[in-house]
Amino acid sequence: MAQLTFADGESVITAEMTAEDKAKFVATLERMRDKKAKTGKEMMVPIAKVLSDPLSVEFFNQFKDDLPALTIKIPFLTIWETINHKPVNALADLNKPLLIVAAGEDGINPESESQKLFELSNEPKQLHLEQGATHYQVYSDEHFESVVKQELSWFDKYL
Repeated sequence: MAQLTFADGESVITAEMTAEDKAKFVATLERMRDKKAKTGKEMMVPIAKVLSDPLSVEFFNQFKDDLPALTIKIPFLTIWETINHKPVNALADLNKPLLIVAAGEDGINPESESQKLFELSNEPKQLHLEQGATHYQVYSDEHFESVVKQELSWFDKYL
């Protein structure tokens, strides 16, 4: 099962960048990666510094006081890992049932990424698009109930 993910991290992270900006950004990440390999040290940043979309910023600001664990620092190279996260590359070899869950109003992981995963997946496959839900709403209230119902049905059928 794939829930609220993307097909190609690089396309999601760098989609809004010019070719020149992307090259500079990737070069910076590569230097940081190489420094970590050489020295074992890496830059840690507050998670709030890497949140680039308005939904995540809003979610963080809404819950940071109630959930202190949200205020952690993470390796800046998490961005490098995200860029290199490309589940689309593994789909040809995946011969298991696949349910892809996407949020219809997801401003973090575009619906097009879920569509791409679905199109390239082998059968049996299903794409569940939770209409009217943002990325974080899939985890609460009626959207959560709807998604869980779809997932349980999928598990009943294929487990």
